[in-house]
Amino acid sequence: MATILSVVTPIFNGERFVERCYASLKAQTFADWEWVVVDDGSTDGTAKALGGIHDCRLRIVRLPHNEGRGSARARALNEARGDWMVVWDVDDLNYPDRLARVNSARLEGYDFCCSYAVVVDNALRMKGVRGFEPAFRVLPRYFVHPTLACRTDLARDIGYDPALRAGEDLTLMLTLARRYRGQFIDEALMIYQEDREVNLDKAIASNESQRARQEPVVLCCDGHALANEAVAAKGHAVVSFRLPAYRSIAELWANHSGLVAVIGSYRIPEGVAAGISFRHRSIMTNVYITGLELR
Repeated sequence: MATILSVVTPIFNGERFVERCYASLKAQTFADWEWVVVDDGSTDGTAKALGGIHDCRLRIVRLPHNEGRGSARARALNEARGDWMVVWDVDDLNYPDRLARVNSARLEGYDFCCSYAVVVDNALRMKGVRGFEPAFRVLPRYFVHPTLACRTDLARDIGYDPALRAGEDLTLMLTLARRYRGQFIDEALMIYQEDREVNLDKAIASNESQRARQEPVVLCCDGHALANEAVAAKGHAVVSFRLPAYRSIAELWANHSGLVAVIGSYRIPEGVAAGISFRHRSIMTNVYITGLELR
């Protein structure tokens, strides 16, 4: 009998999360799943942690070198045998009925489903809830990628760009939302663990593939969905990051010559999507009205 759901997990140096991730999966009320894990060249104890899990539903693919999230996700999709694939990132937690709700969406004839997500910090303190961004002009309704489950054949056809270390999920999400029938579940089915201070240098380094192709790089503070989509629609590569309050625009320009723009967070003015023309006003985390600075 064919597996119904392929739970896909790319891991790079995620040893400390492996046991918790598996416990969250094992606690699911729906049990017809396989777990496809791609160890993306980890140099910590990830391989040992995975080796300690004795479950015939687990399949591990080990890459000899770190290739980045785009490549790891693409490899996991190629290995998936289920009718649907379910995004299941190693540092997130999922409610016990998430897979059951995914299967219900499958049986009801949807092409994909997504949900709200509870957001917590590294100490698992609740920060808020992320839901859906409404459709805006040419942009479709937006959802959070870690909540995504969809038909495996569609995910393969649309794909993750293996060359991208960041922003690899944007094309998949936009295409699904524009062209296919999705169930948007107005309940939280997973817990998204978000590091408050993502290292900016690491974010820039993760975008080397875009810079190597001489594509302009745009940094979107706090990963605001509308800003990401609007900038990507202009043909720019996007890297999302969190900017500590002490960081200055001048420091960004001085240290990272590949940047062409920095976008502020949360409520991006309409003009950004329309013409990308706003000048920077303030660029601190949690500032509600920020802008854009172009070189």
